[in-house]
Amino acid sequence: MRLKNKKIILDILIIVFIAVFISLPLLSKNIDILRDDGIQHIIRARETGEAIKNFESSKILVNLCNNFGYSWDLFYGNFTSFMAGIIYIIINSEIIAFKITLFLLLLLSGISMYVSMKSIFKNNAMSLIASIIYMTAPYHLNDMYLRYAVGEFAAFIFIPLVFAGLNSIIKKEENKNYLFLIIGASGLIVSHLLSSIITAIFSLIFLICNIKVLKDKDVLKKLIISVCSILLITSYYWIPMVETSIKSEYEVYEENKMSTVESVNFHRVGVKTLLSSKNNFQIHEIGIVTIVLVSVSIFTFKKIKKEDKKIYIVFLIFGITSIILTTKIINWEKLPKQFLIIQFPWRMMEFSTYFFSVISGVGVINILKNIKWKDIVFIIVMCILLTLPLKNRINYEKTEVLNPQIGKVYENSKYRTNAGAAKFEYLPKKAYENMEYIAFRDNNINVINGKAEIRNEEKINKKLKCNIQPYTDYVELEFPYIYYPGYNIYLNNEKAKYKESDNGFIKVVIENQKGKNIKVELNYTGSNLMKISYVLSIIGVVLILILFFINRKSKEERQ
Repeated sequence: MRLKNKKIILDILIIVFIAVFISLPLLSKNIDILRDDGIQHIIRARETGEAIKNFESSKILVNLCNNFGYSWDLFYGNFTSFMAGIIYIIINSEIIAFKITLFLLLLLSGISMYVSMKSIFKNNAMSLIASIIYMTAPYHLNDMYLRYAVGEFAAFIFIPLVFAGLNSIIKKEENKNYLFLIIGASGLIVSHLLSSIITAIFSLIFLICNIKVLKDKDVLKKLIISVCSILLITSYYWIPMVETSIKSEYEVYEENKMSTVESVNFHRVGVKTLLSSKNNFQIHEIGIVTIVLVSVSIFTFKKIKKEDKKIYIVFLIFGITSIILTTKIINWEKLPKQFLIIQFPWRMMEFSTYFFSVISGVGVINILKNIKWKDIVFIIVMCILLTLPLKNRINYEKTEVLNPQIGKVYENSKYRTNAGAAKFEYLPKKAYENMEYIAFRDNNINVINGKAEIRNEEKINKKLKCNIQPYTDYVELEFPYIYYPGYNIYLNNEKAKYKESDNGFIKVVIENQKGKNIKVELNYTGSNLMKISYVLSIIGVVLILILFFINRKSKEERQ
């Protein structure tokens, strides 16, 4: 084995060690991982796992909303729920599956940062140091232990890959490192859409900063291939989401639903909090190691390699901009309404964490030209010591996830956070406005117009069977499923169209069948457009694998 490969393996082992150390609190049975977003993702993992076990689509989680079904996957990326769901199937515990998922996401973020830095700066020591700082950054751990914001936490894996891929394209490198852009952007979209949007804005500015290179046909070709590949791979997510938004009004798309000017301004961070958030409900600190190393790197700017200076300056500006957007310096009332999609200004610390970690890695190399093991060990020890106070912020309180109230809707649930359905933002608008109806509705087919007799009704998950005999020429039936596209309803083996009832449920109209016996079958297999989107995503993944193996083979031939 070559010495170069041995060094890389050793670096990865260090990253694994740090991930294990940081994840030690998860070993406690009493750690409260149900707080904040935790309960949502734990239930989502369980329900996704159950759907996979039953060979059903996870687009609708049937046990939520009083067993009327609730969808996350039609609006929110399912990378993390699918990962946790698979683990849940293996170990049969949603709690342990969630903890393992957190550990794996942290580990993958470290490896991703290492690989990305190595691609940009071609320096192993710099890559390892940046990874250590990235993994132990306060806001990174805030997502892991205080917010349990798994979607955003997963985004830490993919952001570095996006910029490594863009850098490879701009520098017109012969290798296929631009595949990082495809993998990174695709992973972001199916993990956390909001992080994807912010990353896209930074990426666009990054390209504008290198606008001269964009005149090169090969550069444009790679960018176009990347964008098309990203759209192809993520088809299974964004096509159903667009289809859903077209077919009905959903609460999540309502103006001011997710945030308002007042709420966004309220969540701004004070400048002092960036240095110490001891009395804050979360950790919104830059981190002392990062502050020191970024400052040092600025003063030693002349030592940076000429070819790396431009990306250093751009990333430094991006990092500072991200921090400013976090603070009370910015009044969001003065910005366009579209910017309110951010919800929480401190979310920008996800990006300052990445950009400043890169700058910090560069800073260490500027200080120490010849990095020795004692230097790396010192940085590891410093970062680990500075993460130890986090232990005092973690809640250790015995909790139970298998609560019979999970997924339950009450008449006053409209303004409450519900376990498994958050604030019901992914309900149809009509269903959201009729929360009391959901709370008291039975789990049977209801005749809402006309007269009919329903016999032999049997509902199992996303399947329902019964026989109906209409007593009038016009009958409206409301099925015990909240309205989402993708259901199939058959009347005497003929597919019937369904609409949305006034209460946000599935409605079917039967005309001119008075006195006849009608066999009714309902199941959920997804719409035709959804099925096409799955095929497109598979094609995209296959193409990327082909490109990857071609790249690997060409590398071996060059060596």
